[in-house]
Amino acid sequence: MLRSMTGFGTGNAEDENYRVAIEVKAVNQRFLDVDIRMPHSLDPFIDAMQRKIRDYAARGKLTVSVQFLISESRRERFAWTTI
Repeated sequence: MLRSMTGFGTGNAEDENYRVAIEVKAVNQRFLDVDIRMPHSLDPFIDAMQRKIRDYAARGKLTVSVQFLISESRRERFAWTTI
């Protein structure tokens, strides 16, 4: 488990339908403070994300930004995916 952290990281994943990009910014802080910014359609995943982050970080102020993009072909099939 990380005890202290200051840094920046990014990660991407994609397939033929979706693309996800995650960016994490962290600064040293005495306690753990996690701020997750992502589309409202992903809100059901926020608790699981916070638990996973807490498994790896013990302290620091973390800002996590998530971008979720849907391919045009997938968007045409599902009208509710307006991300």
